[in-house]
Amino acid sequence: MIQIFIIVFVLRIWFLFQDYFFSDDIYRHLWEGHMIWLGINPYLFEPNDPALSCFRTATFPLINHPELPSIYGPLAHLLAAPPLFHSSPLAFKLLLIALEVLCFYWLINLGWKKLALIIGLFPLTALATAGD
Repeated sequence: MIQIFIIVFVLRIWFLFQDYFFSDDIYRHLWEGHMIWLGINPYLFEPNDPALSCFRTATFPLINHPELPSIYGPLAHLLAAPPLFHSSPLAFKLLLIALEVLCFYWLINLGWKKLALIIGLFPLTALATAGD
């Protein structure tokens, strides 16, 4: 089982350094996490709001649909809220990989090895967390 755990981890690390395939949502998550950290409600303000211009980071031009307020759930905001992630997509993706590998390990320990293998080896889950 340890060999498969290593394969799962290596697959995610490989996707980590690939270009974004399907989505650039990560920049939106980082922006909204930054707003949460500052105590600003991302459901009330869109990123293009002139009142927020002083909070813009280097990744701001990469945000998709800056004319709309947040559509993402609160957990996504809380994960991206620590300042470490505000301008570092790589750090945020590493957090997501760590959480996914932890879930994979948890499923194995619960005795759900087949489910863990299906989830762990399915490339789309790796792409969704590490790649996009």
